[in-house]
Amino acid sequence: MTPEDCQRLEACLLEAAEILYRNTQTEELTSFESLEKAVHGVFSKIK
Repeated sequence: MTPEDCQRLEACLLEAAEILYRNTQTEELTSFESLEKAVHGVFSKIK
C-alpha cells in the first residue's frame, strides 16, 4: 500500500469513527463489547 493510500485510509477510518461515535448512545460506550454491538447494529440497518 502506498503512503498516500495509508493516509487516505486513516482519514476515512477516523471520519467513520467520528460518525459512529456521534450516533451512538453514551450508555453503549461503556465497554468494547457494547461498542462492538452498537456498531454492528448500525451496519445491520444500512444493508
